[in-house]
Amino acid sequence: MFALNAPAAEGRIVTSGGHNDGECESIYLRYNQDHVMCRQHTSTCQPIATGIEDSDKDKILAAHNRYRNQIAIGNTTRLPPAANMMELEWDDDLARVAQADANLCSNQPSCSSCMRIEKFPIVGRTGCLIRTDNEDNNRDWEGCIGLMFEESSRLPDTGLNAPIRTARGAESFTQLAWATTWRVGCGYVKYPSQRS
Repeated sequence: MFALNAPAAEGRIVTSGGHNDGECESIYLRYNQDHVMCRQHTSTCQPIATGIEDSDKDKILAAHNRYRNQIAIGNTTRLPPAANMMELEWDDDLARVAQADANLCSNQPSCSSCMRIEKFPIVGRTGCLIRTDNEDNNRDWEGCIGLMFEESSRLPDTGLNAPIRTARGAESFTQLAWATTWRVGCGYVKYPSQRS
């Protein structure tokens, strides 16, 4: 059995396990001593496949923006239309951080300052961990991003005029649907599952 881990980092407007050589750039340490770019890979993690290809970027952006468009026009049952929903763009710096996070082979949440980069003081993290017996390296970005957006069903139905807050179990949805999120970068790793 394999586990596929695909974290995403999002940059927001506000109104790798990083390095095998043990070195960490001081800018990351300034943000947090436990920044994902400074963490060491675990010895139990033996990746079979890693990294994002150019074709993945297009699929990731298309899926995110399609779901975000549905929210923007009010095609969701629990959310009002978004007046200021921004279209996502790819960011290679966020992707480097997301890949460093993926390389840790953990789906544990990271603190915002643990993923911060110079141009984005606030970086959110989402991700999906999929267990599969499939030995190929096909990446189901549509399925992964779809799972994140399905978390919207966990939002309390408080009416369309009530303020929306992050609900437990809907953190990935909240990050990806945040109207002023405008940049995204993802990482990918496939590794043997520890679960039998």
